[in-house]
Amino acid sequence: MASRLGKPTDGVVSRTINRRVSTRVTRMLVRLGVRDPNKVTLATGILGVLAALPYLLVNPLWTAVAGLLVQLASILDGVDGEIARMLGRKSGFGAYLDATTDRIVDATSFTLATYAAVKGLGLDAGLAVLITGFVVSAALMVSYVHARGEASLRRSLQVTGRVRPWASRDVRLFILALGSVLVPLLPEPLGWWELLATLIGIAVASYAYVAAKTIDLWLLWRSGGLE
Repeated sequence: MASRLGKPTDGVVSRTINRRVSTRVTRMLVRLGVRDPNKVTLATGILGVLAALPYLLVNPLWTAVAGLLVQLASILDGVDGEIARMLGRKSGFGAYLDATTDRIVDATSFTLATYAAVKGLGLDAGLAVLITGFVVSAALMVSYVHARGEASLRRSLQVTGRVRPWASRDVRLFILALGSVLVPLLPEPLGWWELLATLIGIAVASYAYVAAKTIDLWLLWRSGGLE
């Protein structure tokens, strides 16, 4: 069931964890009469934004709760597409709506998680803004590059070229969840330093992928493999 409803571009976390749960939810919702994937997209988008709100409390325990909710939202994010594929209701607007809500959820999750880390550490406001900008922009860049590739090159970058995604959305959110859950398990301020290091690590890995993928595509273009 999971393989039939999944996508060839699924990341490792989606294939091994998320789809195992989301496909069961999808099957249950279809049995209950849910037929509109766009409404599910909006519902899971709202859930994704709400999931990150506990970060605002800047409390180790609530940070762990936020991490668990972020991962739950990431799992449920696959339901809309699964319903669309199961019922043959895929549409261009549905893909647009899904991508847009995903970016809103990503920006919210990484902004609020970074806020919790820098606030918990009492970092200088200017430094906090720089770190937040770096983390949030990195979280959005991988998805942007893939979307731009589909628009400009008319092919999926996840399966084009030699460089495969190592910082896909499912992986980024899963690592954020793990980093968040660890915060209350470590003494303060070590827990907040761990979360900040996790966020910066995700950002570095994301920008490294963007650079590697761009070079990969350039080499493919030079060799005549791209228009």
